Amino acid sequence: MSATVGGQRLASGEPTAVRRIARILPALGLAVLLVVDGVLVFNAVRVVQAAGAAIAYPFELDFAEGLVLGRTRTLAAGGALYPPADASLTAVSAYTPVYYAAAALLGNSLGDHLAAGRGLALASALLAALTLAALAWRAIDTAGGLTVRTFGAACAGLAFLQISYTASWAALMRVDILAVLFAFIGVLLFAATAARGPHVYWCVVPFALAVYTKQTTVAAAAACVLTAARGDLQRGVRLGLCFAVAVLLIGGAMQLATHGAFAFHVVWANMHPYHLEQAASFMQDIAIRYPVLIALAAATVPGLLGSAPAAHPASNTRQWTRAVLGAYLPLAVLVSVTVGKVGADVNYFIEPLGVICVCAALAAAEALRPGPDAGGWGLAGARAARAQSAVNVRAIESPGSGASVVAVAVPLLLLWQVLWVTPPAALESIEVPPPAQQARVATLLDAVRHVDGPVLSEDLTLLSLAGKPMLLQPFEVTQLVYRHAYDESPLLAALRRGEVPLVVLRFDVRRPPRLAFDRFTPATITAVREHYQLRSSFPGYWVYTPDEAGDRREVAVP
Repeated sequence: MSATVGGQRLASGEPTAVRRIARILPALGLAVLLVVDGVLVFNAVRVVQAAGAAIAYPFELDFAEGLVLGRTRTLAAGGALYPPADASLTAVSAYTPVYYAAAALLGNSLGDHLAAGRGLALASALLAALTLAALAWRAIDTAGGLTVRTFGAACAGLAFLQISYTASWAALMRVDILAVLFAFIGVLLFAATAARGPHVYWCVVPFALAVYTKQTTVAAAAACVLTAARGDLQRGVRLGLCFAVAVLLIGGAMQLATHGAFAFHVVWANMHPYHLEQAASFMQDIAIRYPVLIALAAATVPGLLGSAPAAHPASNTRQWTRAVLGAYLPLAVLVSVTVGKVGADVNYFIEPLGVICVCAALAAAEALRPGPDAGGWGLAGARAARAQSAVNVRAIESPGSGASVVAVAVPLLLLWQVLWVTPPAALESIEVPPPAQQARVATLLDAVRHVDGPVLSEDLTLLSLAGKPMLLQPFEVTQLVYRHAYDESPLLAALRRGEVPLVVLRFDVRRPPRLAFDRFTPATITAVREHYQLRSSFPGYWVYTPDEAGDRREVAVP
């Protein structure tokens, strides 16, 4: 006689104690997964609370927020989002237009574009988590039961929210999370409609929105095209052509409407130098922070890629979901390697980490039900598949206790990740400055608003809120200067003559950090150091006025 535990048969020759332990291990693993979900819920609540506090904060929380806010307010006021690339250019719109337009419309309704942009990011993060949970739900084997599917799906969505990069960007006026939301929705729509004939082409809509929110968000569309081609090459080619035509038609229309400026802003002006060591440093940081998630996700890829959608009934969307996830993960990681570009940040990893969270949750759920028909993941899945076709009955009976150990080992690994590797106490999210510092920034804003003349600052949020024109957009225009595509000599001459009455920087020009030279050229920093004096400083800000400014020295600075 033989017993069956977790879909695996136990040989009657095994010790009774081993059989008893094997019976309770899957239940223990499920309990551990519930604890993991509980920790993730606690973390998610903290993330949402921090993001909610950030929405109410009226000043800059991240350098790039000002880049997005300024262009959003320009669009909301009826100005050109993509101005001509001529001598009068002072700002670059680095992203495609969907987020700018959504934040402008929402901000006009609320009367606060900064709060609207942050609220849009938080809402996108929550919806993205729900979408990832839905993907995990579709991918998990129904034979595991409703409880396992529920816990696994919840783990996928909640884990995404507690990723430090998601937690930080969800509180900022940045385009990234809205872009990955569209990408995740597109994958979910593809998985749900891949077996329903022409309905699958609807996934092109969110994929096009993703690209026109952030132009590098292409991995999801590519994964769906490749997965469709596995089932039917012609169908995959048609889907790819449909996506390409949609993107090119919209891009062509934008080019015509902006008289050629669109491509300059979103393509040419974004061609910054690439440093492999920067990409390696970011990827090392990811590996240190999330080793368990990465290892479990990597282990699922062989089994996911082994899914054969075309061999299953049209009503079975699980195999389509698994197959597209198997293609999506490596493609998303490949695109994220562009983080080596100068000016890039960890936001490039939000998309692949979302897929990693789904795959890791899938590994945990299937470890709890690792039967031969579970689709398998990694070595356990391969063993189950071989066992199913083996002639020797002993090859089927022997893996039982080992599979039961896996059922508790994988959830325990996830628990180790969320409690010890990235514990709740170390959860990273955006922190709003204390009231005393907020008061100093408010005083500075008032000084900038009332100064007579232009202001040079890398805090573009401050300039935007004060209604001041931008003399030069730090970073983007500076990179154009480095490429000899922009002439900064008029600005340098104005600084040397003291014609800029106020300079507000986030660093001390006497000891500029390396990052300062990404935002301003050495000539600009030298001009401020040699022709301006420090008038005031407080955490995060250094305020300068000209050495020979006459009555301009009376500018009220905090």
